[in-house]
Amino acid sequence: MDSDQKQTIPEQVEKLAPFVLRSGIVVVGRERLQQLRAKLNFVWVTSDLSPNSLRKCTETFPCPIVQLGESSDFARLFDLSGTKLIGFRRASLSNNIYAELKFAKLEFERSQPPAGMPTKRKRRGRERPAAE
Repeated sequence: MDSDQKQTIPEQVEKLAPFVLRSGIVVVGRERLQQLRAKLNFVWVTSDLSPNSLRKCTETFPCPIVQLGESSDFARLFDLSGTKLIGFRRASLSNNIYAELKFAKLEFERSQPPAGMPTKRKRRGRERPAAE
């Protein structure tokens, strides 16, 4: 994104914001987000979040991270003043919002799963021969 070209929040997200508040799928607060990280659909961070905090988010949350808007946008849309990081629980409504915000998804390398997250285990039993 160019510094002179500011990306705006899609109109569809602004229309869905009251329903998000009513449904209670928004999670606020870093500690609460860490507790519910396995149940999150995506995390939305503002562009005014510090690089150090953004790095910690990428290390902590296994879900997609979207960076768009400023904390004033969260205050306007969700009535959350001073908030720079919110999570959305898994729900069809959060899927619709994520589909609208997907263009602002952060791409980053994740070498290992976040700390505390279960990893996939190898299955025990006979190995099946490869099909030819």
